[in-house]
Amino acid sequence: MDSSSNASTAPSTHVTILNKPAGSKPPKLTIWFDIDNVCRSQDPNPDEYGLAIRGLIRHHSIDPLDYDKNCDLAIPLEDILSPDPKLRQLLMDIDRSKARVWCITNAYKTHALRVLKIMNLSDLIEGVVSCDYTNFNFHCKPEKEYYQEAVARSTGQEPTATNLDKVDFTNHLLVDDALINIVGASKIGFGSSVHFDEDSNAVVTGSNFTVKSEDGTQFERITALEQLRNLDAWKDFFLNK
Repeated sequence: MDSSSNASTAPSTHVTILNKPAGSKPPKLTIWFDIDNVCRSQDPNPDEYGLAIRGLIRHHSIDPLDYDKNCDLAIPLEDILSPDPKLRQLLMDIDRSKARVWCITNAYKTHALRVLKIMNLSDLIEGVVSCDYTNFNFHCKPEKEYYQEAVARSTGQEPTATNLDKVDFTNHLLVDDALINIVGASKIGFGSSVHFDEDSNAVVTGSNFTVKSEDGTQFERITALEQLRNLDAWKDFFLNK
């Protein structure tokens, strides 16, 4: 099921439901996993636009769907990506009676769904929130408006001004490999904001994962996804600790 844009609110997001939660009353807590953009362009103003395509749309009249077709969709992902048994097991070990599992991305929906299929993870994800490139003024991570829409729409709410103002992030945990996205999430009150710094030369050991950004924003940093099992805000949601 794919939720399309509402003309009165012009949401920035696509929501694709992959699997319905088990039980009649889904848990309130939601764990969000980022889906990387595999194709990246050099954006002269990344902090302003969030990702390259938005700058291209606004200043160079680029057709967003044509861009997506010739960039993300043109990449032979099947030759680049392959299923990761450890990642699949990590997701399988999340107790679905305690937490829902969603994905969030700055990519367009077709790319996001393609990545999940290739990685053999589609059956473990409840839904995907992705950017709506057809909305000229679409939001994206790390903007508050994008996170607000993601949370609201993941709970079945339409993104009206009233609903977005009432969004509570405390029951939402996010892991993302982009530091700017994690700092943004931490600033607006996510229950846990985790920077997956896979390329870091530093090895995180022990139980102290908390760090601060240059402006003093506090978040957690891991160098392997398995370390999510050890984080205070996350460990109770895993079946095998």
